[in-house]
Amino acid sequence: MSNLVNGWDFVLNQPIDQNNAAIVEGSHGTNIAGIIGAVGTNHRGLSGVVQEVSLVPLRIARGPFTSFSNIVNGRTIRQNAIYAISWAINHQIDIINFSHTEFIDNYSPLLLYHISNFSGLFVTIANNHNVNMNNLPFLKYRNDNTITVGALTETAQRRSNSGWGSTAVDLFAPGQRLVTVCRSTTVGIPNVIPSSYAIVNNTSNAAPFVTGTAALILSRYSLTGSQLRQAIMQGVTVLPQLENCTLPYVNNPNGRGRLSVTGGRLNAYGALNAARNLSMGKFIFTPTGGNTDGWSNVSVRLNPNIEHPRRIIIPDWIEIGGADQWHVVTEIAAQGFMGGMCNKVVIPTTVGRV
Repeated sequence: MSNLVNGWDFVLNQPIDQNNAAIVEGSHGTNIAGIIGAVGTNHRGLSGVVQEVSLVPLRIARGPFTSFSNIVNGRTIRQNAIYAISWAINHQIDIINFSHTEFIDNYSPLLLYHISNFSGLFVTIANNHNVNMNNLPFLKYRNDNTITVGALTETAQRRSNSGWGSTAVDLFAPGQRLVTVCRSTTVGIPNVIPSSYAIVNNTSNAAPFVTGTAALILSRYSLTGSQLRQAIMQGVTVLPQLENCTLPYVNNPNGRGRLSVTGGRLNAYGALNAARNLSMGKFIFTPTGGNTDGWSNVSVRLNPNIEHPRRIIIPDWIEIGGADQWHVVTEIAAQGFMGGMCNKVVIPTTVGRV
């Protein structure tokens, strides 16, 4: 597994670290963590979506199917979810993967308040009840930094139990017969493979593909939560069976339409390309030495007119003057990073002067 950072168990109200692992029933969180960031260079098992990522476990329930109204140690799971999001905000977490089915069937203004105040990307699921999500209270939670994921079969069809909705579900990702890691002490979980691996299904395990892709983007580009959502949605592969298909359980004369906002399937490569284009707009580039002919080397500063994330990754090359005309970033205009626009700058090795 990638780097495991100390988190918090809101069920038992104690830290989660290497020496104090949460006492869990099942392996739901471990399954999800494996899809996001299982190490692929150790000649064992599988490879996660992103190879270098910090994973922070935040446990809110005894299992993925526990009702939000269920009370554990004096608190409901909804209260634990609010505490967990607040914890993530205070610890400047970039992405939350929220794979819990009851989230979409219940509405809480306080939960909405915390989601809205989370500046990163909030990834959640389209439930496993084969329903039109457009008609659920869940729709009230959606804003420009939330992204909702449905599940696909191995043949890129909507999985029969996945939720759907032309305004409530953003895109689909693999969600059937996925091999991932599980806890070695797991007992009674179906489809467990020897050596701590399992075959998993459903939207809970589709969402981490999107979460992993978002982490992959952040390893190269500086984007806010809403910009991450935009890049991922712009990069999808539109599929006819998702864009213009017979809708299940629909009451309209035509009975055809989109199963999601994009009508598409997650495409990590497309998302990275979209992210690159969004990221370039964050900077103002000028030729070094005042020579505008050729642009062999360039200086970079932040664009003060747009929103920036806390952490800025400066590109080591840019494309100016047309396709495939790449130029090396060698200088940073330090005054262009002042004024509280960010609190961390990652400088490429190509830069020789600030």
